[in-house]
Amino acid sequence: MMYRFCNSLFVLFLLLSFASCSGVKHLQEGQLLYTGTTIELIDSSASIPHKRTKNELLALTRPIPNSGFFNWYLGVYYMMGTPKKEKGIRSWIKRKIGEPPALYDERAIVRSEAMMQRYLKDRGMIHADISRDTIQKGKKVSLTYTVQTGDRYRIRSVNWPEDSSAFATFLLEGAAESFLKADDYYNRAAIDLERARLAARATDKGFADFNATYIYCIVDTSVGQQQADLHMRIRPKEGGEIHEPYVIGKTYIYPQYDANRADTMRFQDTVQLAGGVSIYQQRQLLYPSLLSRLLLQREGDQFSLSNQQLSNNHFLELGVFKFSNLKYETVQKGNQQVLNRYFYLTPSPLQEVTAEFELNNRTGNFLGTSATVTYSHKNIAGAAERLDLSLSGGLETQFGSGLQLINSADINFEANISAPRFISPFKLNRPNVKFIPRTEANFSFSFQQRVQFYTINALSLKMGYNWRENSRKRHQLYPIQLNRVSLGKRTAAFEDLLDEDPRLRQSFEDVFIAGLSYTYQYTEGNSNTKKQYSYFKTEVETAGNLLNLVTQLGSGQIDPPYEFFGLPYAQFVKLNVDYRYYYPYRQALTAARFYFGVGVPFGNADVLPYTKQFFIGGSNSIRAFRLQGLGPGSYVADVADDDAIRNQFIDQTGDIKLEMNLEYRFPLFSYLKGAVFMDAGNVWLLESDTRPEGVFAFKQFLNEIAIGTGLGFRLDFQYFVIRLDGAFALRRPLLNEGFQWTVDKIAPLSSSWRQDNLIWNLGIGYPF
Repeated sequence: MMYRFCNSLFVLFLLLSFASCSGVKHLQEGQLLYTGTTIELIDSSASIPHKRTKNELLALTRPIPNSGFFNWYLGVYYMMGTPKKEKGIRSWIKRKIGEPPALYDERAIVRSEAMMQRYLKDRGMIHADISRDTIQKGKKVSLTYTVQTGDRYRIRSVNWPEDSSAFATFLLEGAAESFLKADDYYNRAAIDLERARLAARATDKGFADFNATYIYCIVDTSVGQQQADLHMRIRPKEGGEIHEPYVIGKTYIYPQYDANRADTMRFQDTVQLAGGVSIYQQRQLLYPSLLSRLLLQREGDQFSLSNQQLSNNHFLELGVFKFSNLKYETVQKGNQQVLNRYFYLTPSPLQEVTAEFELNNRTGNFLGTSATVTYSHKNIAGAAERLDLSLSGGLETQFGSGLQLINSADINFEANISAPRFISPFKLNRPNVKFIPRTEANFSFSFQQRVQFYTINALSLKMGYNWRENSRKRHQLYPIQLNRVSLGKRTAAFEDLLDEDPRLRQSFEDVFIAGLSYTYQYTEGNSNTKKQYSYFKTEVETAGNLLNLVTQLGSGQIDPPYEFFGLPYAQFVKLNVDYRYYYPYRQALTAARFYFGVGVPFGNADVLPYTKQFFIGGSNSIRAFRLQGLGPGSYVADVADDDAIRNQFIDQTGDIKLEMNLEYRFPLFSYLKGAVFMDAGNVWLLESDTRPEGVFAFKQFLNEIAIGTGLGFRLDFQYFVIRLDGAFALRRPLLNEGFQWTVDKIAPLSSSWRQDNLIWNLGIGYPF
């Protein structure tokens, strides 16, 4: 079978290679197949980065030669011939996978030379010379460009207008921040950046109608010695008027504006507020004080475009409005130019009901279904307070001999309310006027039944703050976090499991959790850019410290565990660190993740609550292992294949978690994308009498890192991603053998190997 498979691949490869190599036979008279360009760079001054410059010059050349090994995509194009059906499979393959021939085009080549010449001149190589050598073999042609850069010009001086105008004074004040410096190499891009910088700074210093087109630069290269003087100049307004700063005048807000209804501008009720703000509402949608507070500038302040944009964004951040449009009216008052502001705010529907239905599966013949209904009100009390109520439920079944139809069932209720401000018994300074902080309160109740094991219910209350320091940094502080977890009905089978593992019994004891958490998140760049970017998140959580102090002072108990209202409370500290790095290259992306977590119980607790323990494996973790199917350490569950009860209950959690992931994502065609990935990591216990092989040891933990790899396919519709990953272990723990490499046992064509080793993961969205 392996022989026939390899033979088929070899024959297909030969056919495609032959089709691509013989593609010139399909060319018409006078047509030539363009096979590529070579750039030879001669830089006597060694003043430019050669590799980057050659790549950037190469990117400017046209036409673009056919891609693929041995012009594989061109071979596909010709193999499909002329399809009879426009929407048939052959036509689809020809359009989506195949590539038409790249034909030699003299006009495109002349344009390429002009673009390369402009590129070099814009970077100071004013006297660069480009020569071309055309190499033709039969009906194939390639080009070699020889680029002699010559001497590169430097900036000798930067000169600014010197007069008594307000704008000239403004220019001189910001000269120290200029992108243009004496002795730097001349670069047209730096001039463009300087023009953009000056325009942005001007609009923030009162010059509301100023833009980069008013700025131009005279470059004088006649000073000799490969030097240039730059003379920055400012064009006057139309009619010869000089640029003057503006101040803020009156402000008018229309919170119920509808562009399709003219009568929305003729409201009867007008609310006048201090600071020159007038708000027009037929009925009170939001408190006038809230709308006024969102404005960053008042009457008489010097105009700042960035502050106007932030004010506009504040209205949208409330979540009450779907559109916010800002317009200005120019008024002359004496010698001052005044801008009156008009904010036209279009409300979005304040109430909505959404429903979600989900099917999921996981390893072990588990199939689950869940449904969620959510009600949202975006302005529950007139100050943009948002209320979300959700009710969800789910069932999970497992197919197999001796198993019950329903494996687990759960019901969850959650209520969340947030307000766009800090609410506190004492005064809190607003951290940043650019972003609106939110005070949040969350209550939830959940009930879960594992049919053959237990029932458990949990109550949770969380209150705190969520705010941005800037566009990259986010903070979340929840000084109040209360959880009550209680175990209900237990089966005899589950009691047997608890008797075998005291740590597991302690993990499932009824417990009260009271503490606080702080999360810091830093995001550099985003996925919409073609530059590398990163993501960092860390969370610190503590519990039980204040309760421990109160109970020890006021309780008559002598020995722990101490209780709060008759219930033991957890005491621990927990830290999570999550770092991700993304490196785009052309149409592909390399993504890497490092995760570390540790939780330390102390004082009133010997183990972490079960809900706070770490686990590993599954579709968003190490995909070669099922959820909670790895660790701790080198521990391997000794469970017989026919033991249905024990196979359903997975208890492989830990106090320490280390995980590393590397994934290369690449496009295939249209919405289908592929991925190659490698995952590594494990979880460990801080201490254990029943599982000593799971205890973390600094000298040993590197030998207990599991490694998995695999291939994935994604249907990526930008806002919605369906993901299928197939993974298998390269290194894993074996019963009574410790960690072993399994590379020599890989046999993808063996059905028994696939059944025992290949793990399929179906997920929504990318794993990280």
